[in-house]
Amino acid sequence: MNQQERITDFNQADKPEEVKSYHIAVMNCIMHLTLPSNISQESLARRAGCSQQEVSQVFSDFAEWKWLSIKSGKRHQNTNWILEILFEHLPTYVPRPKMVIGKEALDLTTLYKQNWPMWARGVDSRGYPKVKKLPPNWQKRWSYIFQLRIEQGYTFKEMYDRMCLLGVKPEWNRHFRVGPQNRKLFPIKKEAR
Repeated sequence: MNQQERITDFNQADKPEEVKSYHIAVMNCIMHLTLPSNISQESLARRAGCSQQEVSQVFSDFAEWKWLSIKSGKRHQNTNWILEILFEHLPTYVPRPKMVIGKEALDLTTLYKQNWPMWARGVDSRGYPKVKKLPPNWQKRWSYIFQLRIEQGYTFKEMYDRMCLLGVKPEWNRHFRVGPQNRKLFPIKKEAR
């Protein structure tokens, strides 16, 4: 695996909760260096777009997680000797299996399409009536979203009841016009894996 593939693999991988965006930015900067290197924390902070204190915290985190082999710069303040990246400890990308669209998702998609004419009517910013057109790829797009919601913990009955109860209220039409991906309709329960 070459360096570019390793960077891509690291960026696509699911990270632990304690990994913040500045951890990823600093690691990407380090991956582009030729190692061993004694780049200063100030220099890394400029490249990664974060503060020097965050870079200092990142180095201690990387040492704790065993992502890097480093030696602190005793003579040069705020400098670390980065000896090597320990790729065996970095998170790796595991491709997710392709989602299979179930019958329930297809039924919900059909129901959503049947109710579309009622939800598509609205008023524009000047007060004129308008009708939003049905997206041309509605079946492919919405069935995927409904299957994703099912995998996130929603049941068919929950989503069906929610569409029936909220769908008759005119103030909810604008949320339905966005599509089933609108989080006002189906708030996050859990992330699908």
